[in-house]
Amino acid sequence: MTQRSDLEKLSKNELIDIILTLHNQLQVMTQKIADLEARLNLNSKNSSTPPSKDPIWKRPKSQRKRSGKKPGGQTGHKGHGLKITQQPDQTITLKPQICKQCNNTNFADTNGAIIDCRYKIDIKIQTNLTRYEQTQIVCPNCQTTNLGQYPKGITSRIQYGEGIRAMSVLLTHYAMVGYDKTQKIFEDVFNIALSRGTIVNHVCEFAQKGEMVLNEIPAMLKDASVLNSDETGVGVEGDMVWLHTASNSLATYVTVHPKRGRVGIRPPRYL
Repeated sequence: MTQRSDLEKLSKNELIDIILTLHNQLQVMTQKIADLEARLNLNSKNSSTPPSKDPIWKRPKSQRKRSGKKPGGQTGHKGHGLKITQQPDQTITLKPQICKQCNNTNFADTNGAIIDCRYKIDIKIQTNLTRYEQTQIVCPNCQTTNLGQYPKGITSRIQYGEGIRAMSVLLTHYAMVGYDKTQKIFEDVFNIALSRGTIVNHVCEFAQKGEMVLNEIPAMLKDASVLNSDETGVGVEGDMVWLHTASNSLATYVTVHPKRGRVGIRPPRYL
């Protein structure tokens, strides 16, 4: 910055030039500050910013008032716990072996009374490997060679069954698990070395089989009396594209388009 002694040596025109330069810099800085403040003030109410991006101190506080009751179920409330909807796969009888008092009486041949029971619900993860053996039989009458026929879908030496195909699609497109993580789940949980390419093939196969149903959904939505629609941005290979959705109580249809608004949803996309 020019010192005061230096300013005193400048002419009137030179001082005016310095003042104008500082004035222009001040205007630029003022505009930048205004832009930054405006950006900080953006929230889900005055822009397209989703509520999840709002700062914590700007998120609406709950309007619920304290009831004064303790947390949890209240006195007299009828609880709804886990329900048994099937017959037990196995039953384990817990029977005392000897008398805890005299320590001599053996109860091996004594029947007791069942006074209580408890249940444990669990899942059993098991990989099933089926071996198909093709048998050849030569007819003893005409000497014709006959071969046992493989079931439909058994076309190569080793293939994946319907359960693995379904789980591939379920994880990647219903649970929204990434392909790499899906591959890791198959390896760690099921001990199946499933490649990423195989998972992609399973998804493509499912898409082909579901194409007939997919083509029926737009007509169903078009005739709906109430239609819900929305759009949201998503990154694909570094670019921003838009997921356009249309749905009613029966079906949902999702399309992808580089643009949002009417351009992205115009016919014949789904309406």
